Amino acid sequence: MWYGVSSIAARLINYLLTPYLTYSSIIKTEDYGKMALVYSAIPLLNILFTYGFETAYFRFSATDEFKKTIYNTAALSLLATTIFFTSLLWLNQHAFAQIIGLQNFPALIQLSIAIIAFDTITRIPFAKLRQEGRPIKFATINILGILINIFFTWFFISYCTKAVATKSNSWVLAFYNPLQNPIVYVVLANLIQSICTLLFLSKEIAAIRFKFNTRLWMMMMAYSLPLIIAGNKPSKKIQNLAAKNKFVSVVSNPSEVNMQLLIAHAQINILPSFNQTGVKLKLLNALFNGRHCLVNL
Repeated sequence: MWYGVSSIAARLINYLLTPYLTYSSIIKTEDYGKMALVYSAIPLLNILFTYGFETAYFRFSATDEFKKTIYNTAALSLLATTIFFTSLLWLNQHAFAQIIGLQNFPALIQLSIAIIAFDTITRIPFAKLRQEGRPIKFATINILGILINIFFTWFFISYCTKAVATKSNSWVLAFYNPLQNPIVYVVLANLIQSICTLLFLSKEIAAIRFKFNTRLWMMMMAYSLPLIIAGNKPSKKIQNLAAKNKFVSVVSNPSEVNMQLLIAHAQINILPSFNQTGVKLKLLNALFNGRHCLVNL
């Protein structure tokens, strides 16, 4: 319950930013387009950065053979690839900016790359909290992160703006530039949230040891990259076809808890629907609890 409640509460609190930013006098309408580009690129790149290792972590953490090495292996893998992908993006940030149409806003690109990196590093520690059944800490960190984001958004957009307007030599000028596009500070508040979240998980991160299980890593890669078909009473034809491909697996008759975990940790949820009218409840569930959905119309 704590996991679901914390996610809902965090989203509700975060929604408070929408009317605040909408009615802010210093943010222009066209600025929202820039923010939309940033926040559409970040989740897509998160898929590349995490490559399904959260789902693989839950799958193999339940195996006695790998309980002592699963956390270190998964965390070290994501840490190494995060450094690689972040360096690659940073060195090619101009090309990245051109792809998403923000070549005139290098600060937004740099902040976005940093957010993706910090968020990726926290994925496995968060998964560890869930796997160990520590919902209160999981929920507290999630909600605190959102509150920090809201505070710093208010601080940059409202407080700093007024401080500079009322006092030309205000102390905030040490780090605040009134000529900078305000969306940069909205994204900066998000980065501060990501950094604080990393600090809140410092105990879990400090528990990482340089013990890497190569065989387990290969099994996790084989599990995380492929297609997972989950549902009640899959046909023999589907099971036989899946058995012929090592990158396809079938989860038969999953419990409600397991199904929610699969939805929450899947990189993309594919939901074929053959209804002529109406909206399937499973689609609403996946949209709310999952990340990305691919649906036929």
